[in-house]
This record gives sequence, C-alpha cells and structure tokens, in this order.
Amino acid sequence: MPHFFVDPEKVVAGRFELGPGESRHVVRVLRLKAGAVVNLFDGKGRRYEGRIDSIQGPTVRGVLIPAQSRPSETHDVRLHLWPAIPKGDALEWMLEKLTEIGVSAVHPIVTERTVARIPSDRIAQRLQRWGRIVTAAAKQSGRADLPEVSAPCSLAEALIRCGAEPKIMPWEGENTLTIVRAFDRFRPEFSEGRSSSLHVFIGPEGGFSLPEVRSMRQAGGLPVTLGQRILRVGTAALYAASILYNEIEESKGDLR
Repeated sequence: MPHFFVDPEKVVAGRFELGPGESRHVVRVLRLKAGAVVNLFDGKGRRYEGRIDSIQGPTVRGVLIPAQSRPSETHDVRLHLWPAIPKGDALEWMLEKLTEIGVSAVHPIVTERTVARIPSDRIAQRLQRWGRIVTAAAKQSGRADLPEVSAPCSLAEALIRCGAEPKIMPWEGENTLTIVRAFDRFRPEFSEGRSSSLHVFIGPEGGFSLPEVRSMRQAGGLPVTLGQRILRVGTAALYAASILYNEIEESKGDLR
C-alpha cells in the first residue's frame, strides 16, 4: 500500500490533505483515484490509514479510517548523532541510512580536522535537501517519525547544547572502554528518568584531536573504542547507532 507523509497540521477532524509533492506523486506517478486507501505518517510518530475522496487539481484530500489509526512510536532513549561533516555526498548517504535505523536526530559538526565545509549562504538550501532525504528514507523504511536535522555547528557549541546529558565519543585512541560498556554506565540515568537522550559524536577522517577529547571528558562524555579498525565517518556512525539501538531494544521496559 502506498506510504505518504502528511503535515500534522493537515490532519484535522478526521480528514487529511497531502502537500504538493505528495499530491503530485499520487496523481502523476501512481495515478491513484478517489477511493484508494493509503498509509500516512505525520513525522511525529503517528501513523494512519486514509481513503482518498477528493483530487482537485494538485491537491489530494481524504478521510482517515479511525479503526486503523495507530498511536505514536516512541523510543526509551532518543539517539542523537553528531557526525563531523564528511567529504562529498557521504553526509546525505548517512542521513538516509541513519533515518532507516531510527536515529532521533542528526547534527553535523565542524571539528578541528574537518576538511569539508558548507558555505553559510548554502545552509538553508542544504537543510531543505536534507529534509527531503530523511522524509524519503522514512517513507521507504516505514518509519512514522522524522529525525531532526540541524545546521552545522562547532564541537564546542554542540557540547553546550547537550548539557549534562550522556555523551559517547568513538575515538581511535581509546582501546579499553567499549560502546556497550559505556551505555551500561549511563543506564541508571535512563532507567531513573534523569535522561532520555544519548549523544554520539563521530570524528572526521583525521579523527578527533587530543584537546577535543579532553573537552569531551570535561563535559562528562566517554571516549570509547569501536574496535581495532579505523572506520570512515559514515561507517562509524552506522556501526555505533546499530550497536546502541540493539542495546536499547534489549533493555526495553527496563529503561522506563
């Protein structure tokens, strides 16, 4: 069954209205007609089934099927990824894959050894494109919520934004503390309700510098090892997120 994003503000009184892009997909690509049943998600974790009853020009409207509406998807721990901006289009690939995995937010960062830069006058354009990428990935993977994607910031600013919430930094200089053991150290904060978010920082091609690692430690973060191999930014982000979501899923119920 087709799967479409619907703006939550366009779900009112048991009815829905698709935006221009989704309406075009309905009319021009899939050639659906009134009476067709579609899957809907609002980017906030809610899913619906709806029946199209009106196609007027570029706008598709319909009625929700109440018995099929489902509650919000929730995670015991919200996982925030803070990857250093990689070269080329690797960030877009990461956004797609991290959305599929279920990451709650992706915040690109600029570190001491980050080579790639995004000109300030292009950030708004990039944010729009990144929004389209995560929406498409959510549709493809059947995810009902959309990850937050923010404009790039410095590592120092990122640490301020995280505050006292748990932080993990995969770093090639650490060879003892694994990411699973680090998660275990933070587990009481989640189970006791003192924190609901976990922040994971991924370094650039050249890795984090020693001053950056010290800053992470001073902010309460834990450098961890991902093994003996040096991974690319995108690989490290997916690997770390996959391990942590496995831990979160296995701990479901214990962290509430």
